[in-house]
Amino acid sequence: ALVRNELVAGAKIRVDKSTTFGDCEGLILLSIVQNGSDLEIIHAYHEWDRPGFKIDHKAFLTGLLNKFGRSKNRPVKKNVNKYTYLCMDANVRLGQLQENSTTEIPRDGELVTSSWAKHLAQEIDNNDGFIVHGWAGQIGFTFDPETTKKRVDGRPNGRSIIDYIVTDNLDTIIEASVVERAAFDIDSDHKALFIRSTCRLNGGKQSDT
Repeated sequence: ALVRNELVAGAKIRVDKSTTFGDCEGLILLSIVQNGSDLEIIHAYHEWDRPGFKIDHKAFLTGLLNKFGRSKNRPVKKNVNKYTYLCMDANVRLGQLQENSTTEIPRDGELVTSSWAKHLAQEIDNNDGFIVHGWAGQIGFTFDPETTKKRVDGRPNGRSIIDYIVTDNLDTIIEASVVERAAFDIDSDHKALFIRSTCRLNGGKQSDT
């Protein structure tokens, strides 16, 4: 995740790269405290198995969402506003399963029945999380390879939504969308996600994350 530099000047910042679950290396925790705002961003990459490197996928997803739950419930000082966002390349197509049990307006996504999808959706629900996608802005595909050739490892290479931002409070989201690859000098099949929230690290402007 990227946070505009001018929003964090003089802030109390903590970065944790040591925490992990299920032997997955893709987890960084970022905490920023300033001007009455306590912002915690959890960056996660749900890796695929590699030769000699086996991931306990359900343990990672469970640990990740439990961490999200603990972060959002962490007490803060009086008159401090708490913001918690989980930004993840989940490598899981949730489709209609992205609906929290309290969702009022269905997103009418594709029907997905994989065990990973069911597990991730349940863990998000267990920890009172809401996926931002489909709630604010017109979210396009987040995985959108320039070529649709079959991958060497046999995995599907079609367009899909497998990247998510999760929060416990949708009222903090002003705008959310994806950014086309041309806007970033990044060689990736994934598009960058962004949100604009009510979090005011600099005491005035909303944050771009």
